[in-house]
Amino acid sequence: MRHLEKTVPELMAAISPAEWAQVPDSVLELIYELVGRMDRVEQEIAELRTENELLKEQLARTSANSS
Repeated sequence: MRHLEKTVPELMAAISPAEWAQVPDSVLELIYELVGRMDRVEQEIAELRTENELLKEQLARTSANSS
């Protein structure tokens, strides 16, 4: 199974309402908490990648001008 190609909402939508009804509330709370945390981490990673690219560009410009 290759789950990495699907988004979390896609994976969760593949679970039937009957299956969700069997999941204890405490487990559902954990799932939603972890999904929220994952969303925040993915957003932070995207922001850090953008910042990293900007810093690389700045460094390249500074290095080119310093000689």
